[in-house]
Amino acid sequence: MKLFRCLCMMIGFSLMNSCIEYRIIDKGYLTNDTKYLFTKFEFIGRHRTVYTGAIKRQEKIQEEIIYYTDKSLPPIKILFSYDDRKKINKKEFFVSVIDAQPEFMLTEEERQLLKIMNEKKLDGDYEKYHLISGFRKSTNNDNIPDDLKKI
Repeated sequence: MKLFRCLCMMIGFSLMNSCIEYRIIDKGYLTNDTKYLFTKFEFIGRHRTVYTGAIKRQEKIQEEIIYYTDKSLPPIKILFSYDDRKKINKKEFFVSVIDAQPEFMLTEEERQLLKIMNEKKLDGDYEKYHLISGFRKSTNNDNIPDDLKKI
């Protein structure tokens, strides 16, 4: 339940943008000490579905790969930094790359997570997870959703 609250806060869970459906699609281990969680959120009022794949180490989410069905963006990767009290103090945003040479190649854990997300073939979800070769640092032109930028 703690992880659910954390994920909802990270993608802008508020009274005006209430989550009407939260579903764990899959979860498990990528390595002995690294877990993953693949979830689906549906929101009232915005006709928005958000798919998230989280990579978690030492009880902290290290990164998330997020896809908004109502945006023209490909999946976005968020890297989290934590302070000494294990509170998120910084987020870095990256946009997935298919055709071009990425700035940052996929890690083995990202590759495994994207494979899991791709194999689920969910209605409305991104259809090209298997083609993602890496990520590039986001720019202002990418229009990262404001609800993701909040810490």
